[in-house]
Amino acid sequence: AGGGTSAAGGALAVDVDGDGRSAAGPADDVPDSFTLVYPEEARARVTPAPRPPRDSYSYTSLSAELHADPEDRAPARAAGSDAVDALNAAAVPDEPVPGSGVEPSPVAACVTDVVEVDGVGAATAAPAIAVAASDPATRGADGDPTALGSAFHAAAQWLIETGADTVPAERVDALARYWGVTPAQRVRLEAALARWEASRARAELMAWPQVRAEVPFFSVGLDDAEVRARFGAYAEGAIDALATDPSHPGAALVIDYKTGGSPDETPERLREKHALQARVYADVLHRAGFAEVELRFVRVEVPDPEDPGEPQAVIYRL
Repeated sequence: AGGGTSAAGGALAVDVDGDGRSAAGPADDVPDSFTLVYPEEARARVTPAPRPPRDSYSYTSLSAELHADPEDRAPARAAGSDAVDALNAAAVPDEPVPGSGVEPSPVAACVTDVVEVDGVGAATAAPAIAVAASDPATRGADGDPTALGSAFHAAAQWLIETGADTVPAERVDALARYWGVTPAQRVRLEAALARWEASRARAELMAWPQVRAEVPFFSVGLDDAEVRARFGAYAEGAIDALATDPSHPGAALVIDYKTGGSPDETPERLREKHALQARVYADVLHRAGFAEVELRFVRVEVPDPEDPGEPQAVIYRL
């Protein structure tokens, strides 16, 4: 209990002992005191709410469930410091080549409503090279099957971001160590890089006014009731290479690198193989305002049957 004050009959009434009697002024029927109650302890507990299920999907998760063409590189996971040091030790500058027309990384404001990159955002802080295939337990006798793809994607990203013509040997060495590329895979990696670096497909990509590597996106997903019910309403991921033209804002070119594969696959099989990924990426870009989207799935290890000097490509215009 505690004391209180009130204005009763024009006089100040003070409750000195908490029993309702005032030391001065008339004791009218008007309450002239109050009691403050302090709980001994707060009987409350904060319990985190369960995390709701994700309402988005990537092409990787989609393809795994639907048994479509899988990704040829490792999923993101923590990298060891030794692997990071291997890349940092490669004495190759990462600045763009002057006059190349290639924007430095990080890029800003990539695709409206699809990606928003201000500096190095959360989506771009871990690019393709942020994964180290360093655990021998995950590799078979021929090495981790995704190590080659991961190393190639990282090298191709480096080419775009620097505007260089070729990947220096020091950089290839660092990437090979970082990803745990075996000697046999190293031979394949160098051959695939040489084919891509000298290809018309790469020259056509770099001829666009704006070329960006590993462009992240988060967008409303496919208008497919089954996909939305099973996987969620939103699509997320990253595009290997995206070319755009400010003077023709409705057009875009997508390049997706593919390692592995067999030259025995028929054109019909290849179009079926990459159709789902093409559909996902084209839908994302259409929602971003690109009406004309060309998607090229470039098989950097497989020569084009009609032009052996070029990598085979599966092309969609959606």
